[in-house]
Amino acid sequence: MNLINSTTLFSSLMIASVENNTAIFTLNTDILETNLINLLVIFFLLIYQGRPFFTALLEERRKAVLDKIKKSENSYNEALDKLKEAKSKVAQAELAAKQIYEEAEAVAESIKRIGLAQLEKDIKRIEDTTQVSINAQQVSVTTYLRQQVALLALRRVVSKLKTCLDPESHSQFIDSKILQLRKQK
Repeated sequence: MNLINSTTLFSSLMIASVENNTAIFTLNTDILETNLINLLVIFFLLIYQGRPFFTALLEERRKAVLDKIKKSENSYNEALDKLKEAKSKVAQAELAAKQIYEEAEAVAESIKRIGLAQLEKDIKRIEDTTQVSINAQQVSVTTYLRQQVALLALRRVVSKLKTCLDPESHSQFIDSKILQLRKQK
Protein backbone atom coordinates (compact mmCIF):
# COMPACT_ATOMS: atom_id res chain seq x y z
CA MET A 1 0.00 0.00 0.00
CA ASN A 2 2.85 2.35 0.87
CA LEU A 3 4.58 1.52 -2.38
CA ILE A 4 1.48 2.40 -4.38
CA ASN A 5 1.16 5.76 -2.60
CA SER A 6 4.81 6.68 -3.17
CA THR A 7 4.60 5.63 -6.83
CA THR A 8 1.48 7.73 -7.27
CA LEU A 9 3.18 10.68 -5.54
CA PHE A 10 6.27 10.35 -7.75
CA SER A 11 4.11 10.15 -10.88
CA SER A 12 2.17 13.23 -9.89
CA LEU A 13 5.43 15.14 -9.20
CA MET A 14 6.75 14.14 -12.60
CA ILE A 15 3.57 15.27 -14.30
CA ALA A 16 3.64 18.54 -12.36
CA SER A 17 7.28 19.16 -13.18
CA VAL A 18 6.70 18.48 -16.87
CA GLU A 19 3.78 20.90 -16.86
CA ASN A 20 5.85 23.57 -15.04
CA ASN A 21 8.99 22.94 -17.16
CA THR A 22 11.15 22.28 -14.06
CA ALA A 23 13.76 19.54 -13.70
CA ILE A 24 13.19 16.63 -11.32
CA PHE A 25 16.87 16.09 -10.54
CA THR A 26 19.08 19.10 -9.94
CA LEU A 27 22.69 19.55 -8.86
CA ASN A 28 23.10 20.84 -5.33
CA THR A 29 25.71 23.60 -5.51
CA ASP A 30 25.70 24.47 -1.81
CA ILE A 31 29.24 23.57 -0.70
CA LEU A 32 28.36 23.21 2.98
CA GLU A 33 25.58 20.72 2.23
CA THR A 34 27.62 18.58 -0.17
CA ASN A 35 30.55 18.21 2.23
CA LEU A 36 32.97 19.13 -0.55
CA ILE A 37 35.27 20.97 1.83
CA ASN A 38 35.69 17.87 3.97
CA LEU A 39 36.45 15.78 0.91
CA LEU A 40 39.06 18.28 -0.28
CA VAL A 41 40.74 18.35 3.15
CA ILE A 42 40.94 14.55 3.23
CA PHE A 43 42.23 14.46 -0.33
CA PHE A 44 44.89 17.07 0.51
CA LEU A 45 46.01 15.15 3.59
CA LEU A 46 46.27 11.89 1.67
CA ILE A 47 48.20 13.38 -1.22
CA TYR A 48 50.56 15.77 0.52
CA GLN A 49 50.98 14.23 3.95
CA GLY A 50 50.65 10.49 3.29
CA ARG A 51 52.60 10.32 0.04
CA PRO A 52 56.12 10.71 1.54
CA PHE A 53 55.35 8.11 4.18
CA PHE A 54 54.06 5.51 1.77
CA THR A 55 56.80 6.31 -0.73
CA ALA A 56 59.49 5.82 1.92
CA LEU A 57 57.82 2.63 3.15
CA LEU A 58 57.62 1.14 -0.32
CA GLU A 59 61.16 2.24 -1.18
CA GLU A 60 62.50 0.61 1.97
CA ARG A 61 60.70 -2.63 1.16
CA ARG A 62 61.96 -2.52 -2.44
CA LYS A 63 65.55 -2.10 -1.28
CA ALA A 64 65.23 -4.99 1.17
CA VAL A 65 63.82 -7.26 -1.54
CA LEU A 66 66.54 -6.25 -4.01
CA ASP A 67 69.23 -6.92 -1.38
CA LYS A 68 67.81 -10.39 -0.73
CA ILE A 69 67.68 -11.13 -4.44
CA LYS A 70 71.26 -9.93 -4.93
CA LYS A 71 72.49 -12.09 -2.03
CA SER A 72 70.66 -15.09 -3.41
CA GLU A 73 72.14 -14.54 -6.86
CA ASN A 74 75.64 -14.22 -5.38
CA SER A 75 75.19 -17.42 -3.40
CA TYR A 76 73.84 -19.16 -6.47
CA ASN A 77 76.82 -18.04 -8.56
CA GLU A 78 79.24 -19.18 -5.86
CA ALA A 79 77.54 -22.55 -5.76
CA LEU A 80 77.80 -22.82 -9.55
CA ASP A 81 81.52 -22.04 -9.37
CA LYS A 82 82.00 -24.70 -6.71
CA LEU A 83 80.04 -27.16 -8.80
CA LYS A 84 82.28 -26.48 -11.81
CA GLU A 85 85.31 -26.97 -9.60
CA ALA A 86 83.94 -30.26 -8.29
CA LYS A 87 83.20 -31.48 -11.81
CA SER A 88 86.75 -30.61 -12.80
CA LYS A 89 88.11 -32.59 -9.86
CA VAL A 90 85.89 -35.54 -10.73
CA ALA A 91 87.20 -35.41 -14.31
CA GLN A 92 90.76 -35.34 -12.99
CA ALA A 93 90.01 -38.29 -10.72
CA GLU A 94 88.56 -40.21 -13.66
CA LEU A 95 91.66 -39.43 -15.70
CA ALA A 96 93.86 -40.58 -12.83
CA ALA A 97 91.83 -43.79 -12.56
CA LYS A 98 92.24 -44.36 -16.29
CA GLN A 99 95.98 -43.82 -16.00
CA ILE A 100 96.14 -46.25 -13.09
CA TYR A 101 94.25 -48.80 -15.12
CA GLU A 102 96.60 -48.37 -18.07
CA GLU A 103 99.56 -48.59 -15.73
CA ALA A 104 98.15 -51.76 -14.22
CA GLU A 105 97.86 -53.29 -17.68
CA ALA A 106 101.45 -52.33 -18.45
CA VAL A 107 102.59 -53.81 -15.16
CA ALA A 108 100.74 -57.02 -15.93
CA GLU A 109 102.64 -57.31 -19.19
CA SER A 110 105.95 -56.74 -17.44
CA ILE A 111 105.01 -59.34 -14.81
CA LYS A 112 104.78 -61.94 -17.51
CA ARG A 113 108.36 -61.16 -18.49
CA ILE A 114 109.80 -60.80 -15.00
CA GLY A 115 110.11 -63.51 -12.39
CA LEU A 116 107.88 -64.34 -9.44
CA ALA A 117 109.88 -62.23 -6.94
CA GLN A 118 109.49 -59.14 -9.00
CA LEU A 119 105.80 -59.98 -9.34
CA GLU A 120 105.24 -59.72 -5.58
CA LYS A 121 107.01 -56.34 -5.43
CA ASP A 122 104.90 -54.96 -8.27
CA ILE A 123 101.68 -56.25 -6.74
CA LYS A 124 102.51 -54.46 -3.48
CA ARG A 125 103.26 -51.22 -5.32
CA ILE A 126 100.03 -51.45 -7.33
CA GLU A 127 98.01 -52.10 -4.19
CA ASP A 128 99.53 -49.05 -2.52
CA THR A 129 98.98 -46.88 -5.57
CA THR A 130 95.44 -48.16 -5.94
CA GLN A 131 94.68 -47.51 -2.27
CA VAL A 132 96.04 -43.96 -2.54
CA SER A 133 94.03 -43.42 -5.69
CA ILE A 134 90.88 -44.82 -4.09
CA ASN A 135 91.39 -42.56 -1.07
CA ALA A 136 91.89 -39.57 -3.35
CA GLN A 137 88.78 -40.44 -5.30
CA GLN A 138 86.79 -40.88 -2.08
CA VAL A 139 87.88 -37.43 -0.94
CA SER A 140 87.07 -35.98 -4.35
CA VAL A 141 83.66 -37.64 -4.48
CA THR A 142 82.90 -36.60 -0.90
CA THR A 143 83.79 -33.01 -1.75
CA TYR A 144 81.67 -33.18 -4.88
CA LEU A 145 78.69 -34.55 -2.95
CA ARG A 146 79.02 -31.84 -0.31
CA GLN A 147 79.01 -29.20 -2.98
CA GLN A 148 75.99 -30.78 -4.63
CA VAL A 149 74.15 -30.76 -1.29
CA ALA A 150 75.09 -27.11 -0.78
CA LEU A 151 73.87 -26.29 -4.28
CA LEU A 152 70.60 -28.11 -3.67
CA ALA A 153 70.12 -26.25 -0.39
CA LEU A 154 70.84 -22.98 -2.15
CA ARG A 155 68.31 -23.76 -4.86
CA ARG A 156 65.72 -24.47 -2.19
CA VAL A 157 66.53 -21.15 -0.51
CA VAL A 158 66.17 -19.32 -3.83
CA SER A 159 62.90 -21.14 -4.50
CA LYS A 160 61.58 -20.31 -1.04
CA LEU A 161 62.69 -16.71 -1.45
CA LYS A 162 60.79 -16.46 -4.71
CA THR A 163 57.64 -17.76 -3.04
CA CYS A 164 58.07 -15.27 -0.20
CA LEU A 165 58.21 -12.37 -2.63
CA ASP A 166 54.73 -12.78 -4.08
CA PRO A 167 52.24 -9.88 -4.18
CA GLU A 168 50.22 -11.31 -1.30
CA SER A 169 53.18 -11.14 1.10
CA HIS A 170 53.81 -7.54 -0.03
CA SER A 171 50.19 -6.67 0.72
CA GLN A 172 50.38 -8.32 4.14
CA PHE A 173 53.55 -6.41 4.94
CA ILE A 174 52.02 -3.07 3.96
CA ASP A 175 48.80 -3.85 5.89
CA SER A 176 50.79 -4.71 9.02
CA LYS A 177 52.74 -1.42 8.75
CA ILE A 178 49.50 0.54 8.39
CA LEU A 179 48.06 -1.26 11.43
CA GLN A 180 51.18 -0.39 13.44
CA LEU A 181 50.80 3.27 12.51
CA ARG A 182 47.17 3.25 13.61
CA LYS A 183 48.15 1.76 16.96
CA GLN A 184 50.77 4.48 17.47
CA LYS A 185 48.15 7.20 17.11
